Amino acid sequence: MNVNDKKNSELISCQTCQGAGWINSVGNPCPDCKGKGYFETVRGVKLYWGKEIRGIPPLLRKSVKKTKSLFEILTWGIGILFFTIGGINLFDSLRAHSKLKLDLNLFFDVFFAGFSTSIFWLAITIFGILYFSKKIFKKPKPIDLKDPKYNFILSKDFSKEKKPSEIDISQSADRRLIIILQDALDLAFQNKQQPNLVHLVFALLKSPSVYEIFKKLEIPIKEFIQDLAGRMESINLKKGEAILNQNYKIYLLSAFWHTAKVQGRTIKPQNLLFAAISDPRLKPVLNKYSLQKEDFENIALWNKYKNIKAKNFLSKSSFDKPPHLIMNKSWSAIQTKTLDRFSTDITDYARVGRLLPLVNREDEMRLLIRILQRSSKNNVLLIGEEGSGRDSMVRGLATRIVKNKVPSMLFDKRVVKLNLGKLGSGDGNALKARIEEIMIEVVRTQNVIIYIPNIHELAKVQSFTNMDILSFLTPLFSKNVIQVIGATEPKNYHKHIEPRGDFAQTFDNIKIEELSKEKSLQVLSIQIPLLEKSHNVKISYNAAEEAIDNSKQFIPDRLLPQKAIDIISEAIVRAKNVKGSDLVTKQEVLEVFSEKTGIPVTKINRNEAEELLHLEEKISKKVVGQPRAVKNTASAIRRMRVRIGEQERPIAVFMFLGPTGVGKTELSKTLAEIYFGARDKMIRIDMSEFATPYDLERLIGDSSGNLNGLLTEKVRKNPFSLVLLDEFEKAHSTVWDLFLQIFDDGRITDGKGRVINFTNTIIIATSNVGAKMIISTLNKGGGVDEIKPYLKNELLKIFRPEFLNRFDDIIIFNALTLENIKEIARIEINKLNKRLEEEQGITVKLTDPALKYLAKIGHSPEFGARFLKRTIREKIEDALVVGILKKQYQRGSQVIIDKAQLAKKENESINQ
Repeated sequence: MNVNDKKNSELISCQTCQGAGWINSVGNPCPDCKGKGYFETVRGVKLYWGKEIRGIPPLLRKSVKKTKSLFEILTWGIGILFFTIGGINLFDSLRAHSKLKLDLNLFFDVFFAGFSTSIFWLAITIFGILYFSKKIFKKPKPIDLKDPKYNFILSKDFSKEKKPSEIDISQSADRRLIIILQDALDLAFQNKQQPNLVHLVFALLKSPSVYEIFKKLEIPIKEFIQDLAGRMESINLKKGEAILNQNYKIYLLSAFWHTAKVQGRTIKPQNLLFAAISDPRLKPVLNKYSLQKEDFENIALWNKYKNIKAKNFLSKSSFDKPPHLIMNKSWSAIQTKTLDRFSTDITDYARVGRLLPLVNREDEMRLLIRILQRSSKNNVLLIGEEGSGRDSMVRGLATRIVKNKVPSMLFDKRVVKLNLGKLGSGDGNALKARIEEIMIEVVRTQNVIIYIPNIHELAKVQSFTNMDILSFLTPLFSKNVIQVIGATEPKNYHKHIEPRGDFAQTFDNIKIEELSKEKSLQVLSIQIPLLEKSHNVKISYNAAEEAIDNSKQFIPDRLLPQKAIDIISEAIVRAKNVKGSDLVTKQEVLEVFSEKTGIPVTKINRNEAEELLHLEEKISKKVVGQPRAVKNTASAIRRMRVRIGEQERPIAVFMFLGPTGVGKTELSKTLAEIYFGARDKMIRIDMSEFATPYDLERLIGDSSGNLNGLLTEKVRKNPFSLVLLDEFEKAHSTVWDLFLQIFDDGRITDGKGRVINFTNTIIIATSNVGAKMIISTLNKGGGVDEIKPYLKNELLKIFRPEFLNRFDDIIIFNALTLENIKEIARIEINKLNKRLEEEQGITVKLTDPALKYLAKIGHSPEFGARFLKRTIREKIEDALVVGILKKQYQRGSQVIIDKAQLAKKENESINQ
């Protein structure tokens, strides 16, 4: 039975005692339920908590404990004293009568007569009482759920098993759990309240294992208790009611189920914690800290591996190589000198316990073993990207072989990793000779499985040695005289292995895919204890979760869980060296991400929140006359930063329509600067260059690997960027189909078979469709609403409706007015001043009439701000260059320009 499935169970509460099991302050058990109070029936078996625990004043309980301890110490002391005195006297009596003939009277005189011998036997009696009291009153043997007697709990096939009629689960309670329950009830008694969840959680936090869970989850304990207390109804305690009530018994039964789920033997404090956090009243408190009960349960996996000796796995010294075991169990092994010279025996490492457990590859491992035990075609090719876990699969196989957890055909097999780099040193003839020697040894031994990582390198040997190694190896592999596990990446398989059909046919392929977030967390549960011990730090669960979430989203060209482990390793260095802390939290992980990728993933502080709220104002300082475009793009940035937008598509996809020079490109550059950190974070592609279907390969690359995709390679290297697609309407429809997938899924596969992630990009397509109509309508005083129907018809003539629907917004840019041009002129002069001050140490100031005149002569409805920039170059910059060359301006000078000077002949210098 799956212990999460409780369809076959029923919860029953005694109505007489309201689930408490006791009916008065004296502690008499309820006559109806016989003290059980509240129990659960599982297939006819009653599970109940039978141990009575009552709340008493904490000082009284401490006093009782101290008195009991003192009494035991005193009793043992008296016994030892009596035993010593009596023993010495008895020894003297024996020595005095050693020469006399032993008879019954003499025996009695020596061993039982006199005061000294009496106290000896009194001491023996005291020891006996202490011993038998421990035997009689000792804790009952804990329930072992692996015992066939309890199969009815874990298995659906229980009908043939003899099962008990009832089980007292308190018999399976850990001693520390009993103490916690006592503390919770004592706290309730002290506060004159009915025992509730607050008392229990407070008592649980005294347990080191529970406290460590809260610490790893970065939960502020005092605040957590206060939040919990604020949601609990405080009921005054009546006389004698500080006992295990119905709620506590529900928690204990749930803790029992959780213990069964994780195949534990005793109910421990952490099991009770996992049961308590399932209380619906605790959910709002967990939500405040962005936690779910599954987060607590995942911590149990961390504790499972926390006692692993880090030194076994972290040492890389050559002298730490384990000794090679030549002889097998049948004493029939043959030496393999050449193989041993050019390889590493993975089973040696497994034998001495230096390989980490394999996690979450059960299906792949079953398939691997199934192929290896075949009589034909029993070679395996593991195909997966670097970091996918191919080596881990082979190490897991070696561990299973050493532990005899494989079919009999694989008993005593050696898994040997071939070192191609070392093997390939020298000329081609030497390489061939080594391979022949190795294969002869392997054929003779008949117990070696050769592991060849990067097996595609064998196919590449021919290119630099003129020797076809694959033709030599193929017959050996196909005749099943040698068993091989190879590993390669998909791109190398398609490029080097697949074209050699005869060689590829000797293998059965197993794809090693990237692990999911949940499975990666379980792998980290093994890795993190090693990192903690190696660096003497503590790593929070939230740090691991953030490392997985963010690396999955922001580092698309590598695989989980390895990329998350690398991020955590960097966060450890940051925590210790930068902050001087021995606790690695999610904040360190987020800071590492922000530094590595430039992506703002850290928590939004007050200053950034204010900046986001006033983003429109900041953008409008650089983009003039386009309020709607500014508003919509600012909203997209806010959605991304707060992370409430869709995660499986780009941050935003816009189409900008309007005549040239109205600010489409400028707004794109401004977004790249403000949100992505710099203007060079903008990937700009002229789509008019992709007007044929054959141009598609130039965007995504080709399968040969000789051509990198112009688009995909830039996004792969800069996944957090703005993509500007200029003159989008001029691209071929095949190219549009490519972007249809990007807009929808946020990812595409490039020519090399790599998945390119676009979910961290803003994509802007610009178009001049309807530009003349926009200018004409706006110049006549018309509005955007007038233009929309016309533009919609024009766009539908070019693009399919489903394609246009993929844009978050199609934004029409206004034609620039004279006032807009004046404001842009002011911005451009400020930019010019910044360049002049940096390079020449001078500044320019235009009078207001000069600025108006500049705007007037630079205003062109057809060319927009571009014509203004050209006017500034001709009327101001060129004249300044002449003045600088003539040494008319000194560093620190301010050049005043009025309207009359702008009207002078072009290239004439401006007087200071």
